[in-house]
Amino acid sequence: MLPTAYEVREELIRTPSFILSCGIRPNDQRPVLLKYPGATPFGAYDQVRSEREYRILDSLSCPGIPKPIEFVRRKGQCCIVFEDRGQRPLSRQTPNAPALSLTQFLDLAISLCTIVSELDHRDVVHHQIQPLHILQCAQSGELTLFGFEFATAANRESFAGPAIPSVPGLLAYASPELTGPDEPASGLSNRFLFPRHNLL
Repeated sequence: MLPTAYEVREELIRTPSFILSCGIRPNDQRPVLLKYPGATPFGAYDQVRSEREYRILDSLSCPGIPKPIEFVRRKGQCCIVFEDRGQRPLSRQTPNAPALSLTQFLDLAISLCTIVSELDHRDVVHHQIQPLHILQCAQSGELTLFGFEFATAANRESFAGPAIPSVPGLLAYASPELTGPDEPASGLSNRFLFPRHNLL
């Protein structure tokens, strides 16, 4: 699943659609984060989706959004490479810790809202904001929002969003416009009345 130019050290996140691991680049020992297609195969769709995600992230430059180093394509496999700045999933950092205080919660919420606001100013919609995609640097406390495989951008000819596949766990946090049926003839959107993920 992974181009051989990089060495995986630890798996951070595993979902049906993607795996995020920390590793190193052997030629200079540079720490990196590696994101590549997950255990559920979607064929050529994996590479198209990953390449779209890379191009969207490469076009952005704002705090809280990961900047890719490169997109690797080799022997039918693909991987997005990011700089590893110590970001780790929030759920992995303090699995048995007490609940956040109100101040801690608000600090995280404000940071995430700031990131989403920056995306909105750039006409980018994430579509899958969920705890799994929120990483934090333990030293600085800085948040990073990952998981742009289903994002859309203003330039829809280049960054049109793919349909979210019907895989358990992918639709729980999807925005309503991605999960419902097409517009009915009356003009009233059934997607908000009958979200598809409630029927799975």
